[in-house]
Amino acid sequence: KLLNFPPPMRDHMLSNMRSHLQALNEILAALASGDGPKAGKIAETRLGVESPGAAACVPNSGTTDHSTHDMAAMMGKFMPEEMRALGLTMHESASEFAREAAKTQTGGDLKPALAALARVTQSCAACHAEYRLK
Repeated sequence: KLLNFPPPMRDHMLSNMRSHLQALNEILAALASGDGPKAGKIAETRLGVESPGAAACVPNSGTTDHSTHDMAAMMGKFMPEEMRALGLTMHESASEFAREAAKTQTGGDLKPALAALARVTQSCAACHAEYRLK
C-alpha cells in the first residue's frame, strides 16, 4: 500500500526508520561482543515502548511539548491503523527483547534474547512488506 504523507512527515518517517536500523546494528554488535545488558539498553531507549518514535504507534497519544515525541505523534495521524498496530508490536517486542537481553550474562545463553530480537525484526519486515511511502 502506498502512503501519501506530507513531506515533513515523510522525511521524519524515513529518518525514524533509518534510526531503527542503526539501533538494530548497534544491538547486534553489542550481542556479538557478549554484552547483552548493553544491547538491552539500546533496544529500550531507541526502539522500546518508551522511545521517542513509539509515540506514532500509540493510539491517541497526546502532545505536551514541541519535541521529537510531538513529531512522532503527528506522524501517527497519517498512519493506517494496521500500520500503527505493526509499529506498536515492534516497540513492545523491543521492550521484551531489552528485558531478555538484560538477563544475559557474559558467556550466557543468548537464545532467549535472540528469539525476542527476531520478533522485533519480524514486525519490521511485516510493515515494510505491506507499506511504502510515495
